[in-house]
Amino acid sequence: MANPREMLLRAVEALAEKGVVIETVSPLYSSPAWPPGSDAPDYLNAVMLAQSAARPSELMSLLLRVEETLGRVRAAANAPRPIDLDLIDFDGCESDDPHVTLPHPRMADRAFVLLPLKDVAPEWRHPDGRGIEALIAAVNCSETVRLGSR
Repeated sequence: MANPREMLLRAVEALAEKGVVIETVSPLYSSPAWPPGSDAPDYLNAVMLAQSAARPSELMSLLLRVEETLGRVRAAANAPRPIDLDLIDFDGCESDDPHVTLPHPRMADRAFVLLPLKDVAPEWRHPDGRGIEALIAAVNCSETVRLGSR
């Protein structure tokens, strides 16, 4: 399996090749693999700010195709995987579509999403009105998520 940094770079390149306009990519953050206590190596996380003419469901389908192209096989929930691409927000849209729930339903609980999101969109606000700083303050970010070095 390719190293996590290489997989993230390959995913960004694949999305750009498919017409997604990459505006910026956050620094990389490292966090423990899920579920806690697993033997999997730490995950490397980033948030990308991008533009796309696709609708949210189309963009989510593209993310899943890129994952598959990069070797992701969905055999079991939370299984180790070479890449995991999520759609966190789409222009503030709210959706409860089972294919793409927006904003991502667990993003506000995930320091590994919030910290890099702050790097690329410090003024971002959750549809419930909370800003990124308030979301980060509500999550313990210091124990497990750190700037990545891999």
